[in-house]
Amino acid sequence: MTLNDISTLESIDDLTAQQLQQILVHNYVSIAGCVEKSELISKVKLLYHDEKQKKESSAKISKEDPNENLCKVCLDANIDCVVLNCGHLCTCIRCDINTAFMIA
Repeated sequence: MTLNDISTLESIDDLTAQQLQQILVHNYVSIAGCVEKSELISKVKLLYHDEKQKKESSAKISKEDPNENLCKVCLDANIDCVVLNCGHLCTCIRCDINTAFMIA
């Protein structure tokens, strides 16, 4: 089960706790401290809303310059990660994590 499998915000309420956890872990969202299913539902709904906004924003940007919103490392995924030291938006979360491991 992935975030793309969710058709509506309301359908999140029908998912099992295991499916909710799987979606959150797949999207690098911490589930530490979540003991109630309602907490998992809240996090997945927030993630769903953010992803929907990101897609709408990407659609607008891609009309202007289709490559502007691509990760500058892999040139495949959309930019969705902020570099904390400088505040630049230039990588996807996967490339950011891989880069962090190479630096450490």
